[in-house]
Amino acid sequence: MTQQSTSSPSTKSSTRSRLIPGSLLIATGLLMLFFFGRNLEAGQMSKFGLNSGPKSQTIPIPDLVLPVQPSIYILIIAVIFLGAWQMARGIRSTGLLLGIVAFIFIAAFLIWAARGKSLNLVGMLSSSLVRAIPIALAALCGLISERAAVINIAIEGIMLIAAEVAVVSATVTHNLYIGLIPSMA
Repeated sequence: MTQQSTSSPSTKSSTRSRLIPGSLLIATGLLMLFFFGRNLEAGQMSKFGLNSGPKSQTIPIPDLVLPVQPSIYILIIAVIFLGAWQMARGIRSTGLLLGIVAFIFIAAFLIWAARGKSLNLVGMLSSSLVRAIPIALAALCGLISERAAVINIAIEGIMLIAAEVAVVSATVTHNLYIGLIPSMA
């Protein structure tokens, strides 16, 4: 008597949960190759500044200088390897895998964008944090209002109108402090 092997639904979903993210990672690696790996000249270097400025009181850290072509190719190979590993074995923590691939993608983009030039990483990170504060405040305001069972979908608009009122009133009165009063109302 022969036995037929029937694949259970859990095996199919397990295979699908490995194959789809793995193929997406391999496609991401190939897209990185298409966008960042073309037209790279041998010998190009990317210089990343790790100091906040020339007059800073911090301990100076030497700049990070990376060869562009080998660095990007290594990062692309790492993404394709992670995709193949996901397809073959499966990685339980897809959030961690996605975080690693996002970091690799951003690193490859920065290396590609700074090829033959210099990029101050500390300045970029500090300006990113400064620009993210209003978005974080709006998200925090939305979170607090939703916890209080009030759904407010106009938080960004309210913040923009308040900023505009502050600028207009401060310009008209030529006083910054008077400009703050109508924006808080």
